[in-house]
Amino acid sequence: MRYILTISYLFISWASLYSQSEATYSQYMFNGLAINPAYAGSHQSLDLSVLSRFQSVGLEGAPRTQTFTGHTALLDRRIGLGFLVINDEIGVTQQTGFYLSYAYKIRFDRSTLSLGLQAGGTLVDAKYSQLLIRQPGDPLLGDDIQGFKPNFGAGVYYSSDFFYAGISMPQMIDAGVENFTQLQPLIFTSGIVFTLNPVLKLKPNILFRVIDQKPVEFNYNMNLLIHEVVWIGASYRPSNTANFILELQLTDNLRFGYAYDFGINDLRQVNTGSHEFLLNFQLRKNKKGVVSPRYF
Repeated sequence: MRYILTISYLFISWASLYSQSEATYSQYMFNGLAINPAYAGSHQSLDLSVLSRFQSVGLEGAPRTQTFTGHTALLDRRIGLGFLVINDEIGVTQQTGFYLSYAYKIRFDRSTLSLGLQAGGTLVDAKYSQLLIRQPGDPLLGDDIQGFKPNFGAGVYYSSDFFYAGISMPQMIDAGVENFTQLQPLIFTSGIVFTLNPVLKLKPNILFRVIDQKPVEFNYNMNLLIHEVVWIGASYRPSNTANFILELQLTDNLRFGYAYDFGINDLRQVNTGSHEFLLNFQLRKNKKGVVSPRYF
């Protein structure tokens, strides 16, 4: 049974190589630029984040993702600029994407509406020659594949001190390299913060992703903030995955995050879950006065 489950999981992962969308993150609520270019410049600081995700630990060739993002606001916070570098590996394939983001801000008394664009592309490197194939001749698993997929995305992001909502399409071109195709996901995210008492705040979040000819993907999340320092959260995906999240505000500028995903179906028998690490650094531009805490 364990052997069958392992083969089934690897087959699903291999099949997804031919219809790639953006990588999945458990800590999406703390890593907004990775899914919405309109998020650029949403903080009163230069914001840098590094995220590493190791999915389905225990399975050879399981997905691994590294993401590096940076963004800042300019011209009295009317303009946001950012960049995204993402490296995604599954088995013998590797995709490395480079994107630049631009956001225009419409500011209201207590909130901001941001309109964003991003442009760039992805380098594809599939080393099929490294695979051990029992039945040679499969046209999908012939020579190695290398190429570049240009793409661009767009998004809208509305935020206040205690609420946010965004909608985005990070990849808008159905571009491909030989057997690889790029899906066009439509992503909606939203969250709100409730003050329970002077010590505790509660932040529920939702994310759903719409991809043509696939069921809608949902993610439900709940985070509890303690003393403006510690976030403790949990998420559930109806695709039979749940996770726990821990975020620590180590200093005024540095935040560390960890998420552990685990399956709640038969696949948990063949892997020990997924681990995700996030390190966020914010360089304050103006240290005069009080800087409002950021919950999104």
